[in-house]
Amino acid sequence: MKTTYIKHITLGLLAAISLTACNDWLDVSPKSQIEETDQFSRPSGFRDQLTGVYTRMSQSALYGMNMGFGFAEVLAQNYDVDASSSWQPVSEYDYTNDKVKPTISTIWNTTYSCIANLNIMLGNLEKANKAMFTDNEYSLCYGEGLGLRGFLHFELMRLFASSPAMNGEDKGVPYATEYGKNIPVQKSVNETMDLIIADLLKASEYLEHDSLYASEDHYSHSDRKNYYNYYANELVLSRAYLWKGDKENALKHALSIINVLEGDDKSRPFSWVHYTSMQAQNVRDMQDTFYITDNILLRTQTSAMQARLMEHKKPPIKMICPGKVFRSDSDASHSPVFHQIEGLVVDENITLCDLKGTLEYIASNFFGPQTKVRFRPSFFPFTEPSVEVDLTCSNCGGKGCSLCKGTGWIEVLGAGMVNPFVLENCGIDSQKYTGFAFGWGVERIAMIKYGIPDIRLFYENDQRFLKQFGK
Repeated sequence: MKTTYIKHITLGLLAAISLTACNDWLDVSPKSQIEETDQFSRPSGFRDQLTGVYTRMSQSALYGMNMGFGFAEVLAQNYDVDASSSWQPVSEYDYTNDKVKPTISTIWNTTYSCIANLNIMLGNLEKANKAMFTDNEYSLCYGEGLGLRGFLHFELMRLFASSPAMNGEDKGVPYATEYGKNIPVQKSVNETMDLIIADLLKASEYLEHDSLYASEDHYSHSDRKNYYNYYANELVLSRAYLWKGDKENALKHALSIINVLEGDDKSRPFSWVHYTSMQAQNVRDMQDTFYITDNILLRTQTSAMQARLMEHKKPPIKMICPGKVFRSDSDASHSPVFHQIEGLVVDENITLCDLKGTLEYIASNFFGPQTKVRFRPSFFPFTEPSVEVDLTCSNCGGKGCSLCKGTGWIEVLGAGMVNPFVLENCGIDSQKYTGFAFGWGVERIAMIKYGIPDIRLFYENDQRFLKQFGK
């Protein structure tokens, strides 16, 4: 009887222990997970949340590749993409391609994942006891969270929405301000930009406590340069206002950075900017020039003829101007002396479409009707926007060969819409008139058409070469 009783007790204890152990085991969370209330019960938890967002942003899905040197740069046509490259469909803006769609989905999902984590942190900051934070830690966390949320939404707008200049009433991307399963209602582009700017302005108020901005000795607070700081937020604000078309406010926030750059060396918070190099003449010039005297030089381009004509003739203007130009440059594709053909049209309602149509007409007549024209964003001082113009390679028909370096395209000229400041300085009302301009290298076109490998052959006076083109 005693033995049986002890046996029953033993079995009961074992059962109780096993059940308790089982319940304890079921209650154990993975070491990599933490309850939200525990995460935000201390200041370091908020900083850890931000670190997680920074880490996610730095990975290949976003700024570690796609939004850094990968997808975004290919869209901007900043690479010569080989015809066999996996990036080729992106460079052709083929967004329905099976190789492109996963990248687009990754950018979209990862960005909203970062925004969701920022909203979790911001929601808990609003409920947090500010007394547990030391110095300016609360303001920095709140400012960084709001600023990053505005910045990431702005990035999505630039990729996936119409610009305000195109259609401000079109739908923008969903603007998420809290964590949840419900998708925010899509507002118009203009309304979404207002939400972005509101977040960024509020972020600036909190980031005014940033030691990088508030301290007289910015350089001693170098660790803040690695985070979304006051100056980073001012830059994003300037870009957002400019994208919206508010140039006055864009300039205001840009000057908050420019004025610091022009300050005393010891107080400058941007150690990566080599100001002396920025001032160097050769860095600013697009090409070296031949100076006759200190004030007289040989012209490097025929663009000066545009200004001369616009000063003496009022719109409508249509001009073709050939001329000789000089640059201190010499190799197989560049000559110290060559010829340009300058084209200019100024009238009412002239658009970039008119420019492309004109160049397509010229290209198809000169190289054949199969020739395609491609625009790539660029910069020229007298046009805005500016483009580099490529034609399908006449040698391979766009399939890729040694002449076009496997890309299927050959760069032939620079062009763009006449900068409104140029029009105004020539006495033309830029609100009423617009225009386009292009500069076409005569020798470059001949080289492409006839397969001439070296531009210097035109000027060596070799009769064997020249007689090939005589009639």
